[in-house]
Amino acid sequence: MDDPRSEIRDAFEREQAAHPPAVGLRPATVRAASTRPRPEQPNLQWLAMVATIVIGVLIVVALMSSRLTNRGAISRTPASSAATTSPAGDYGPPPAGVNLIYVHDPGHRTWLIGYDWSGKPRATVKLDPTQTAVTMAPDGQTFALGLYAKGGNWQFLDSFGKPIGGPTALPGVINPRWADDNRHVCGITLDQQTFAWTLWTQLPGEAAKRVAEIARDSGIGQSFVGLVACSFKNDTAVAVRTLNVPTEYWVIQLSTGKLLKHRDNLPPMASIVVSDDSSLVAENSTRSTGMVDAPASSTRSATTIRFLTKDTVVTTIDGSMGVLAFSGDKSLALVTLAPWVGGQPAHLGVVDLSTGAVVWQDDGTTVFDWFVVQPGGRSFALSYSASGQPGPGPATVLIVSGDGTAIKLGVYSPTWW
Repeated sequence: MDDPRSEIRDAFEREQAAHPPAVGLRPATVRAASTRPRPEQPNLQWLAMVATIVIGVLIVVALMSSRLTNRGAISRTPASSAATTSPAGDYGPPPAGVNLIYVHDPGHRTWLIGYDWSGKPRATVKLDPTQTAVTMAPDGQTFALGLYAKGGNWQFLDSFGKPIGGPTALPGVINPRWADDNRHVCGITLDQQTFAWTLWTQLPGEAAKRVAEIARDSGIGQSFVGLVACSFKNDTAVAVRTLNVPTEYWVIQLSTGKLLKHRDNLPPMASIVVSDDSSLVAENSTRSTGMVDAPASSTRSATTIRFLTKDTVVTTIDGSMGVLAFSGDKSLALVTLAPWVGGQPAHLGVVDLSTGAVVWQDDGTTVFDWFVVQPGGRSFALSYSASGQPGPGPATVLIVSGDGTAIKLGVYSPTWW
């Protein structure tokens, strides 16, 4: 039979390797054994038996102490983790690939809250204190700093609010807008020397790209040429010349600058609205804006929606209605249900284009600010001025779905101005 002390020592070392004893236990054990009083006339066999028993007891004590110490350390881990949770109102980083609607957090000056299209808060973006006038792309995956400010200077930001590349400068840019890929920004410039209107596009982190010269005026202030659609999915952009009312429009291929279509001498209409993918165009009746001074012969009796390139009519709606936007899937239209004058309360509705039915409408008593369209979907996010004055600032924000339901998110300053 092997020496019991050797077996006990080996077992002790193996057990200690897996469960180290509490600090100072082994030195204390050694000191206790070394200071034990010796009998005056020791019996060596008896001493060996006593030593074996003492060592065994000490091993048991050491193992129990080691396991209790380790168990105590594990039990403290959850308390440590709980202390690092996010503060109230922080919804964490944006989830990848989820379309979000961003508003300014009223409790934190530099924070944005990202809601998904079901009305659930999903993200918090914490901006640099110097970042103001942030505008979201329609899918909420990109931002631009100073996009609508005068001077044509802006900075692209990623989904976390971090700069992409350096500041961009496109002097004199007019009417910049996000393209339907939610990444490019498109805009038109007017050369003050040649009076040439030129189409440009820009991708975050890259220089602005000149696409084509659209038209020229004979002098400054002769007319206004604005961009109403820019689609990288269909490789087209649409620009409209306005002189009190639309007079002509151009359809331009983005990749080549080629003119695909030009319509001039347009019949009288109040405005032209094009779907984000440049496939549908709404020719809004002059009645939709209450142009009572227009000659009766020039007043369109209906608002007409047609395919842009084919000119074939898709549907018509009452001329007192004006289309503001098409839904992402082009099955619905956000409209004014009664003649609307800018800066005054608007009576808004959502119309099913296949049936002409109004699936949702508001009470028409609040000043409407602006909207954002759900990419590829059937919903709209709307903001109504909380102050009663049009323009950026606190607004009541709603998500209106294609089934006619509406979700009120609250009073926020939206990021689509």
